Amino acid sequence: MGNLKNVSKTGALVELPDSTRALTHGDVVHMTIHLFSLKKTHIVHAEVIWNNGSSVGLQFVKKDQILEKMFSKTNSR
Repeated sequence: MGNLKNVSKTGALVELPDSTRALTHGDVVHMTIHLFSLKKTHIVHAEVIWNNGSSVGLQFVKKDQILEKMFSKTNSR
């Protein structure tokens, strides 16, 4: 679980606790965003586009691109 610091239409900045700092560029994550002021919850997938150790930059991934992103990460290893 992380602390959402910034969110836009295309991505998010998430501050990470020590236990999840192992996320690397290209990882695909599943996350739930609670927008309490709007009384809404969104479930999204996102790709890690950068990691500075304590925070990650995420770019939202469309549902039809999730498997493609996951396989491209696996094949690049």
